[in-house]
Amino acid sequence: MDKMTGLYTPRERREILASAAAYDRRTEAEIKARAQGLKIPDHFGELKKALEREIIEAIRFYTADIGFLLGLRERFATDPEIPGTVRRLVGFERHEIEMLKEEKNEID
Repeated sequence: MDKMTGLYTPRERREILASAAAYDRRTEAEIKARAQGLKIPDHFGELKKALEREIIEAIRFYTADIGFLLGLRERFATDPEIPGTVRRLVGFERHEIEMLKEEKNEID
């Protein structure tokens, strides 16, 4: 009698053993691939690159938006509300850019 008998139903036991066998097969395939010099997928590296691209894209968006807002401020300089609103929005977007830079540094 093995240690699993009595703890799990027969169905649970079969599922656990099937999952363990699948894990063993994947591990064995990775070991063989390494031995043959094949490249193992680097899921963490791919995720890191995707996050970096997303952060850079967001920074570019905020930078372009700041330029647009500053242009609005110049065009509507005589309006009593536009300069203050633009100042607040630019401040918010600069803060977001700094937060994104910190996040990118954490990823690196």
